[in-house]
Amino acid sequence: MRDKLSILGHYLNAKYLRRFPDRAALEAHQRRQLARFKTEVLQHLPFFADLWDKDLSSFPLTDKAIVQQNFAGLNSLALPYDVGLPLAQAREKVDGITVGLSSGTSGRRGLFLVSDEERHFWLGVMLAKALPGPLWQKHRVVLALSANSDLYTTANKNSRMRFHFLDLKAAYQDHLDTLTDVQPTILIAPAQFLKKLAQSVQAGDLQINPARIFSVGEVLSDEDRTFIGDQFHQPIHQIYQCTEGFLGITCAHGTLHLNEEYVHVEKEWLDEDKTRFNPIITDFSRKTQAIVRYRMNDILKVRQTPCACGSPLLAIEKVEGRCDDILKLPHTDQTTSVNFYPDDIRALILDADPSIQDFRVHQSDVDQLRLRIDSPSPAAKDKVTHALLHAIHARNAQPPTLTFDDWPPAVDLSQKLRRIVRDC
Repeated sequence: MRDKLSILGHYLNAKYLRRFPDRAALEAHQRRQLARFKTEVLQHLPFFADLWDKDLSSFPLTDKAIVQQNFAGLNSLALPYDVGLPLAQAREKVDGITVGLSSGTSGRRGLFLVSDEERHFWLGVMLAKALPGPLWQKHRVVLALSANSDLYTTANKNSRMRFHFLDLKAAYQDHLDTLTDVQPTILIAPAQFLKKLAQSVQAGDLQINPARIFSVGEVLSDEDRTFIGDQFHQPIHQIYQCTEGFLGITCAHGTLHLNEEYVHVEKEWLDEDKTRFNPIITDFSRKTQAIVRYRMNDILKVRQTPCACGSPLLAIEKVEGRCDDILKLPHTDQTTSVNFYPDDIRALILDADPSIQDFRVHQSDVDQLRLRIDSPSPAAKDKVTHALLHAIHARNAQPPTLTFDDWPPAVDLSQKLRRIVRDC
């Protein structure tokens, strides 16, 4: 009962009390919360011993590697990363604190600590922002991910909401059987899995009618959003979440807003026009593990027009990809490089020939691009080559060698889909 009351309290607070009339009121709230966070949390962590009473801008930037190296100084248990890792793998708790792991799509898997109260907070806020309708309506939520977590199973403490977890490593037909049996009212899954489900709906192999569908964990392209929405006859929403926290969610109008009531976001601009940025986040809602000035690897594209919902929370046009999805080619002056952002590459390829519906690009070296397109036509390959080289010349970049590999690529639904990858 205590857990349910805690979740309900956070739900009501997020649903009805965390409302701000304008940007100035929101920023005043952030300043108050950051001051409290420094005094109540950061003052007691070794990593911030000489920093906690200073302005946030003077704090060092952190990232995944820095957090792992200094993990003991960033959490209230003083738990080192190497000690916490086997505990997380064994799904054990320490003093009532959940020790969890990220999905581990790059390098060492990220470790995180979260208390029961923080899990209740996460769930209350998530329910307030995600549920289509009031809390007392019954819901069957299907969550498709590559790893389960106590963060999600906490929701089953609410008798009116049942979570069903789909392990993406399992056979796809098993997922169809489960979905048919459960008939979810809310479906949360990565974009590529939603697309495959939409193809099954189109083929008549799946009949479900969720009230709301969320894409999570991967880039949701415009083409996939349209196709999935057309098959399920509804707009596709997004949840922006990672190991570092619950960072954003779409409003009723389908616009992605960052959760700035709980997370302070600094912008590290990536382009001169200030349309794309790396978010640097400080989560002032957490107490067990500090996430402070953490530089994300994501590329966020700012929405240029106000959202009709009127929220002062920062509106994002899209999560375009990761910084290592940016192709970098040498400038003809030999002194700089030219950036080609994921949206630019996507538009060039898909607009080159109407027969192309999907693609992959891999930059393995500064002068090597390997491509796959889902059209077998030699004409399509010639058109893609022409479009890319024309754009490269127009930007005064040195043209790379373009090589086309066969379609389709290997598909593993348990791995995040990345259409564009640079590893050089």
